[in-house]
Amino acid sequence: MAQALRFATKVKISHNVLVGKALCSVYASLALNSSLRSLHVYYGGVVNGDDGTTEGDISNALCAALKACGCLQSFHIDVRTAYNEREETAPLMVEIFDALKSNKRLRKLKLDTSRLTLKTAELLSVLVPKIKKSLVELRIGSTGNISNAVLGVLKDIIIKNVFLSRVTVRCSVWEDVVWACAAMDDAKEQNQGLLNKAAKFVMSLDGRPTPCAKHCCASAFDELCGTAALQEHLVSLSGKSELQVSMDVKKARSYLDDNYMIYAGVVRARVLCEAGDGSTQLDELNADCWRSIVQYLKLSDVVS
Repeated sequence: MAQALRFATKVKISHNVLVGKALCSVYASLALNSSLRSLHVYYGGVVNGDDGTTEGDISNALCAALKACGCLQSFHIDVRTAYNEREETAPLMVEIFDALKSNKRLRKLKLDTSRLTLKTAELLSVLVPKIKKSLVELRIGSTGNISNAVLGVLKDIIIKNVFLSRVTVRCSVWEDVVWACAAMDDAKEQNQGLLNKAAKFVMSLDGRPTPCAKHCCASAFDELCGTAALQEHLVSLSGKSELQVSMDVKKARSYLDDNYMIYAGVVRARVLCEAGDGSTQLDELNADCWRSIVQYLKLSDVVS
């Protein structure tokens, strides 16, 4: 089994089936896997073994595997049977989220818990911006009620991380589901609108003579360029492969860098200076110089 785990691309592990050193051995094998794309962990039941293995040993082994699996794109952690509604999941989440923050390819994160606590929600709010380049979808499930304070944190996560529009919150009480969706819909729609504008900017350069000249579209692209969320959205809209879309994004980035002062509204067509005292004028700066300047700016920094 250890050999198979080292080359598997999709793995589900239940702590109800494996315990003790056997479970640690499974995670040790996964830590050697450079092909793992999806991991689903049922973190529940009795994890301590008769061999002296503790829950701390298990969580350490899991986190070591998460840190080592650099190609992991989807992670689902289910702790509903590991903690009841009165227990705090944050200590475990501290370790798991810390292990995930260095992952550069994680696109989908799903958390199922008996009760989403304020501490866990706050930990999530710290993790999300650290993986913003890769994260596309966030799914949260809670068998218990979700408090207004927790909903407020979740909404802030969406507002502060404009790349995130695919967020789902589920709980056992239908009224809470409706309330949760209503509380976050406006923020998700705003982020989706930004994503559409960024995609419009990229697609406007695709074989057409005139690029999209709207500042808002260029600014949206400037904000979302390099995120997997924009990449997936462009793949969905254009029907192109990820490789083709990556090339389109690079082309759009280069175009924006070359025409930054125009989109920023500083000049109409190009930088042109009057002859001066012999010192270097702005219009004498070459493209590389301008690129060096604009790397420190975003279009949203410019008041239009």
